[in-house]
Amino acid sequence: MNKKTLLIITANTTAKIGMLSYLSSIFHNHLFLESSRACDVTYSQISSADCILYTTQAVQAMLHERMDLSSTTHELVCTRTFNHTYLNKILQIPLGSFVYVVNDFESSTYGIIHLLREFGFSQYHFLPYYPGCGPINPDVHYALTPGEIHLVPSGIPHVINIGIRVPDISTIHAIITFFHLPGSLADEITRNYINHIVQTLKISHQQLSQAIDTKNLTQTIMNNITNGLCLTDQDHKILMNNPAFLQILGIPQHTPHGDNLKVLLQEYHLSCELSPSREYHFLNIHKEPVRLWVQEVDNLSRMHMFLVHVDLCSSEELSGRPLLSPKDYNQTSSFMNPEIRDPSMLRLFRNAKRLSLTDYPVFIQGGTSSEREALARSIHNNSRRKTAPFVIFSPSTVQEDAFISQLSGYYKTDPATGESVLQNGILFQANNGTLFIQGVEQMPRSMQEFLLQILQKNCVIPKGGSSDIPVNFRLIVASGTDLYEKVQSDTFNEELFFTLCVATLEIPPLRSRPKDIASYMNFFQEKLFSHISNQREEIFTPSLLSFLETYSWPGNSAEIQNLFQYFSCIYEGSPLELEQLPPYLLRQAIQNTTKLSAHEQWILTIIQSYPKIGRSTIQKRLTEQGMELSEGKIRTILQNLARQDYIRIHKTKGGCEITTLGEMMLRSTHSQSAPFS
Repeated sequence: MNKKTLLIITANTTAKIGMLSYLSSIFHNHLFLESSRACDVTYSQISSADCILYTTQAVQAMLHERMDLSSTTHELVCTRTFNHTYLNKILQIPLGSFVYVVNDFESSTYGIIHLLREFGFSQYHFLPYYPGCGPINPDVHYALTPGEIHLVPSGIPHVINIGIRVPDISTIHAIITFFHLPGSLADEITRNYINHIVQTLKISHQQLSQAIDTKNLTQTIMNNITNGLCLTDQDHKILMNNPAFLQILGIPQHTPHGDNLKVLLQEYHLSCELSPSREYHFLNIHKEPVRLWVQEVDNLSRMHMFLVHVDLCSSEELSGRPLLSPKDYNQTSSFMNPEIRDPSMLRLFRNAKRLSLTDYPVFIQGGTSSEREALARSIHNNSRRKTAPFVIFSPSTVQEDAFISQLSGYYKTDPATGESVLQNGILFQANNGTLFIQGVEQMPRSMQEFLLQILQKNCVIPKGGSSDIPVNFRLIVASGTDLYEKVQSDTFNEELFFTLCVATLEIPPLRSRPKDIASYMNFFQEKLFSHISNQREEIFTPSLLSFLETYSWPGNSAEIQNLFQYFSCIYEGSPLELEQLPPYLLRQAIQNTTKLSAHEQWILTIIQSYPKIGRSTIQKRLTEQGMELSEGKIRTILQNLARQDYIRIHKTKGGCEITTLGEMMLRSTHSQSAPFS
């Protein structure tokens, strides 16, 4: 298919080069791009263009004064913003500094100052400078310019070039829509734009010592994006969002900071799991088709953060995908896990699903903390309380003397009115929903007795209050240890134990579920290596595959996922070897290997001492040590060592070379010193 032409018209040479470079990086595979100054453009260029993009309305007016355009010529005026990649440069300027903002025209210079302030850079004193401004103030030592370096006065010692202003995401999408370009390109552009925000977040966090209003800066960037964005933590707590996010979902506009996104969606019957790297399609409140996906965000604090993206879809973009209405989507079973095959886990899910239809307390034991939480969430999401909050409480994070006020709440005097105002505790937050206590065995006895009283009375007296307030919640507790052993050792209240353990669900360890190990490995291989190969033999050597299939996986499915993500990063086209395991796994692999025979140890030591050595030379070295082995026997030993990833046998007389695993295996034997020099 012939490419169509986009003509970019600018006011000056800097913008001409910069805009062409920026848009070419996006559209070079899809469009022919040309650029010209308004004063230089020709009728030939105009007539051959399918669309004209002006950098400003002033440039459009300038061209219309020069020539008459056909009524069929499609024109777009660019909405421009800062290139977020360069915003961090501004943060190098000391707080409170006077800064010249240098550009080519008075109007555009003031426009940049206005945009800088909108982006939250309120800690500087910006002064306009453009041709004809006159002498500079010698006390001003900093200048900012959007690509107009040649206009900066020579007396400014510190000049920061933040690059030309670039088309914002709405302009990019307008170009994609006009030329009917693939929807996947729009997704890629949006993701890149999001990554710029993420980088700004990282850099801004590094500048906290300079008192930069990080949140304001990031919020302003998000508000400039026409697609819906919401930043959450690992518990789905909303950290910030832009207005488009709620608008696209059809949720009434308000400021949900501090709210739980999952609960907010459930309130409007838009329930989904919000899993990273997954895409969801459903109808919003107005019955319009919406696409939602989640991206995990790396950040300096090492806490998990997620960026949730939503946009409206057309029928062409969805390519016939079935859409779930809010009601149908909410009823989708949260117990359906396609990776689970083991009968014991399937039986566990069936029992959990039945229990979810009741209000009985549930005790979950075994597995990892993340697995216990996931099961508790599934019970909640399948219950009649699914539209109410799911609140997590970890006793280990609360001081014993603050436990009662944390759970029951407390009264606080309002300094403005002098009235006593109730500060809701965890029990009120979970009202009509589910309270999940993770690590219930860590509760001190006083906490246990307090919780027992609440469960018996179904009401609570907030700290500082005098009257009971009813509470209504479903209780799910979890423990990584045998709770009844705590009862027998008199460290856990027996009456509370039998109150909690109306129904018990025990998650079997992954090591006892070989079918699930294979299923998870298949799932993550297909997810992370589908673009490379579907054949395991092309990804893993036999020895590595054997270890993965027999390893006990104490970290359960999360450990498999982490390892396969690591493998996908280091994979270079040839099968991964046992020695490429992370150190903690490599040590276990060596412990489980068969000890070297005397002949294997001798030959492996020779290869270590003489890299790239061949069979005949190995035989010669063995003879020198008084050991006679036939060439056929040596070949068999070498093949066995290679099969276990202890050596690599190079082709075309490349000889043999010991691997890291082979060196570790030698060190682990009792023969620490080589039998010869």
